[in-house]
Amino acid sequence: MDDVLNFEDYAKKSIYYSSNEKPALHPEVEKIINECKKRFKTVSVFDIGCGDGNFLNSIAENVKDVKLYGSDISKTRLDRTIKKLNGKVDALYLYDASSTAIDMDVEFINSDQVIEHVPSDIQMVENMYKMLKPKGMFKVSSVYKTGFSWYFYRCNGKWVLDPTHVREYESIVEFKKLFTDNGLKINSVKITPIYFSGIDFILRKIGITNPGPRVDYLKRIINKIKIHKPGYYIITVIGENS
Repeated sequence: MDDVLNFEDYAKKSIYYSSNEKPALHPEVEKIINECKKRFKTVSVFDIGCGDGNFLNSIAENVKDVKLYGSDISKTRLDRTIKKLNGKVDALYLYDASSTAIDMDVEFINSDQVIEHVPSDIQMVENMYKMLKPKGMFKVSSVYKTGFSWYFYRCNGKWVLDPTHVREYESIVEFKKLFTDNGLKINSVKITPIYFSGIDFILRKIGITNPGPRVDYLKRIINKIKIHKPGYYIITVIGENS
């Protein structure tokens, strides 16, 4: 596939798998939120590209006294987030992360696997800088690939991990400069392999998002078999507005 897919159509076809179990809070996210609570009287979390709301839901189910905000380019996914969080989110925005910054000040901005989709990654980071309070923290993850990477989607004449990727980063140094050149300080960088999950792929293709405890159990068993997507990694930067 050589053309970028329409996001709304893609959102209707590609559903993020949701387990019946209580969502766990990632240790890195818990650490960031605790640090923000030390620095500020109140903590607001803004998830850029919140998708179906899994990240926001993990905070809502595990952390008290935190305001939750999110944005996505797809109304379909925002509707799913509203349903999933059931009144636990403070506001959601139908928003392109590389357009004009939303007029608000928050203590923590999160964005997972979004920056590779937007028309301008520089503009997205500039908007993050404008929305983030001084000493506020951020966590951004994206796709990092080596020279030996391959996956079966194509976009703009290149092999890509996802058909909606505008870009995939091939330099850790350049990815870091994207933030440091636009007013943000990086505290840590982490590289982790991307694994292929056959059962998730099948569930999404047939449109099952809430399969029940039996399929949950089967999924956990099958997911113990992990296959590394050749040459593909997740790069995560954590930092603050200096």
